[in-house]
Amino acid sequence: MRLLAPFVLLCFVQATLVVAQDAAPTKKPAEVFRESRDILRSGNQELAAELLKEFFALKPTDQDYLSLETKYGSTTFQGLRNVPRWFPDVKRDAEFKATTLEGIIQASVVANEKLLRDPKRIAKFVLNLGATNEERDFAIVELKRSGDAVVPYLVDNIRTESDPAFRAGAMRAIALLGSDTIPGLLIATESAPDDIQSSMLQAIAKRSDIISLIGKTDTNIMPLLWYLASTPGDTATLRRDNAISLLRALTGDNYERRQPVAELVKLSEPLYAHKSQFAGLDTVKNRVKLWSYDAKAKTLTTSEVALREAEERYGLKYLRWAIERNPTDDLAQERFLCIATERAVERAKFADLAKAEPEVYALLASAPSNALINILENALLENRTALAFGTIQALGDRSEKLAATQQQKAGTNRPAVLVRAMSYPDPRVQLAAAVALLRMPVGTNHGANAAIVDVLRRTIAGQDAGANATSKGKAIIVDSNTQRGDRIAGLLRGLGYDTEITMTGRELMKRVGQSSNFDLLVVDQHVVEPQLNDLLAFMSASQQIARRPVAVVASADNPKPVGLEPLLLRLAALIAATESIDIPVPAPLILDRRKPKEDTDRDRKLNTDDREKIFRQIYEGRLARTKRITDAANIVINPQLRSRLDLRLPQLTLAAIVAEYDPTIESAPSTIRNLANYTQLIRNQVDIDPSAMKVPLESLNKLIEQLETALTPELSKKFDAIRMKLNPTELEIARTPSLEPFARAKIAKQVKPYAGVALIDEPYSSYALENDLKVLFADPTQMPRDPAEKKAAAKLAMDWLRKLAVGERPGYEVKTVEAAFVQSLANDELAEAAAESLARIPTATAQQELVKVAANATRPANLRVKAAEAAIQHVQTYSKLTPEPIIQQVLVQLAAEPAPEIKAKLAVVYSLITTAPNQLAKKIQAFTIPMPMAKEATTPPAKEGETPPPADKPKN
Repeated sequence: MRLLAPFVLLCFVQATLVVAQDAAPTKKPAEVFRESRDILRSGNQELAAELLKEFFALKPTDQDYLSLETKYGSTTFQGLRNVPRWFPDVKRDAEFKATTLEGIIQASVVANEKLLRDPKRIAKFVLNLGATNEERDFAIVELKRSGDAVVPYLVDNIRTESDPAFRAGAMRAIALLGSDTIPGLLIATESAPDDIQSSMLQAIAKRSDIISLIGKTDTNIMPLLWYLASTPGDTATLRRDNAISLLRALTGDNYERRQPVAELVKLSEPLYAHKSQFAGLDTVKNRVKLWSYDAKAKTLTTSEVALREAEERYGLKYLRWAIERNPTDDLAQERFLCIATERAVERAKFADLAKAEPEVYALLASAPSNALINILENALLENRTALAFGTIQALGDRSEKLAATQQQKAGTNRPAVLVRAMSYPDPRVQLAAAVALLRMPVGTNHGANAAIVDVLRRTIAGQDAGANATSKGKAIIVDSNTQRGDRIAGLLRGLGYDTEITMTGRELMKRVGQSSNFDLLVVDQHVVEPQLNDLLAFMSASQQIARRPVAVVASADNPKPVGLEPLLLRLAALIAATESIDIPVPAPLILDRRKPKEDTDRDRKLNTDDREKIFRQIYEGRLARTKRITDAANIVINPQLRSRLDLRLPQLTLAAIVAEYDPTIESAPSTIRNLANYTQLIRNQVDIDPSAMKVPLESLNKLIEQLETALTPELSKKFDAIRMKLNPTELEIARTPSLEPFARAKIAKQVKPYAGVALIDEPYSSYALENDLKVLFADPTQMPRDPAEKKAAAKLAMDWLRKLAVGERPGYEVKTVEAAFVQSLANDELAEAAAESLARIPTATAQQELVKVAANATRPANLRVKAAEAAIQHVQTYSKLTPEPIIQQVLVQLAAEPAPEIKAKLAVVYSLITTAPNQLAKKIQAFTIPMPMAKEATTPPAKEGETPPPADKPKN
């Protein structure tokens, strides 16, 4: 026993240590987060990220998040987004940011919303501002944690609570609360009673951060002070004297030398120039939190608006204050018109302002002529498209001769401002100016007849009869590498653009000279004939291209052949698009909430099982087809490549199914999980030796080309839609190396001098390309034009050209528009006006195209009648100019025509254009003599009891 005692004691001690180790408490979330901050400060982002993962895995409570924000600051978690990269590996970094980092930030937001923005909590601490000094100071600290949510409660109590202690505590709070409260407090201050307004302004002016507050539009106290300081007469002396006192303190000795109205106009300048800064700007969404005060309900509310809407709101407010103080200030009035008109045109998407924005249009209608002309002059110089468009509309509607004939500089032959507007690099402004000149009184000598006709011609030439009604716009791609150009075209089509591909810069020049129906240019940096430098110079000088966004693609100097895995990704999309067996997939179940839960669960399971069964059937068929094609390509399969293909082919087949049918984890859990599992297995797979992936791919390329060649237009759309959703990065497919940094910097230097031109990396997915285009289209006036807007512009131009062609407005030569008229015959909405116009153009082409439309059974009946009438008029005016093949088309259609009215018109056309003799004699011989109808005998009715007389027989 004595020998056993030490052994037993030793076992007991070891067991105790084990239990103690097992029972050792884990780290608290706050400790882990502190360690992460310390590591991050040392510069080890990767280790800091691992600690953040540990922190998030501990599932911190709401109070944990709030305590950490109290300790380290209110932007503790949001500030983590400012770290550019946590992991050297791009995929791992993106995954960490999307999951762990965003999860932490969203959890902190939820915690704040739950506790810090709780109305009862805020109301309690607001009331404590009038309590003891200790309670007041503690309340300010707690209210500061609640951010701008305290503003409505604080303002409401300031207005209703008359206790001096509370008022003093509230003013102290205003001086100490976070800067995010200032936008709401300033809005509330504008309409507050004199005494409250003065106290609140003093409290804001005493803040330690007042200088930085003045630098942001929504926290700037100066506009309100200038407005109040210029209060006229002896009224409201308290607010005026208080404002003057604060201005003296904030501006020093400069106050006496500055004029309030001029200062208010000056403060509107960055808002007009879109160079303002807002404290409440969400830089990711580019939206501003805007505060509003309802004087009737006495409530403060917030709304999220676009940055330009916020600029409009503040800019118009400052300028209205300036005009209120000095109604004769011309600069303030013009600036007000500029901001209001520009935003109205952008909202209306360049529609008719009189209908879309009648209030703004009424302002323009009441403006002096000289003011509108001056605004248009500046708009053209400053490239303000929307402002120029709206001002031209107003000048045209009032037939302002001064804008069409006035020489802006004495002793020069400078064209009038409307004439110069037709050279502005935006087709909407050009058309508006041309129409405005056409609306001038008859006899107005503007000397721009030929230019007006040319603008109208370009407008209708830019309307594509076959354009997709839902298209975002048309993109022209310039790339001599057909494979690269086709890939970018596919990405653009997936984003909703119609596309064209040109091989050289010379082809581009020719194309844009023919028609301006495009919205975006994508130019590869390797462009030839001419090279990039010369082409950029041409584009900047081209009236058709200027103001159109241009993306220069920084593609690799020595493009490598497409690798095996990207080819297999394309193959998977092609197989999905060309699936010949139509297997209907049940739609996801829409639950009936009126049913018992047991029934809905059963229904969901049955629906899910049915969908999974079908998806499995589709998957097996497509995978087998993929394997047959890859086997036929005779790819040399080594052991490493076989291992990869055994994972890659099933993964890509599943990815294409998910892209096509878009199932959710609830409606097809097995399909989604299987795709994720294959992707994870590929991610975890040991890197394959690059040499193992370098196998001959000529046969596979040819098989893929055969599949693509067989695509119908409908299948091409399906293929593009599926391919757009297949993100190579998410599927662990390595992208081709991009351009070297030094070479990219060299191209960036070439691009920099040209406005509206941006350098983008070679896109390999629709996601990356879409983000690049967002930067290009930051200016709303450069967004692709809406198809409906283009149609309306083309119709307006055609209506005016018809008037010029038929002589309603004499003095305009429209022969140069013949090609555009002929093109418009293919557009049902423009064809009737085009036909009427072509009847006045003395060429054989005009007559022949009219005859073709009249004899075309696929065109609308009313259009064919109109074309036939125009053809008749043309023949009678300019003689027969139609060749025999077209005459034969008319003869064939005349024999088969079922519509009597069209048949009659075609008969006249045929008789006028035919060259065959004795047509009348042949017609008479073929004429059917009608038989006279038998005349019915009229006999008086028989009397009762009498037999009626027999009817007369017809005579031979």
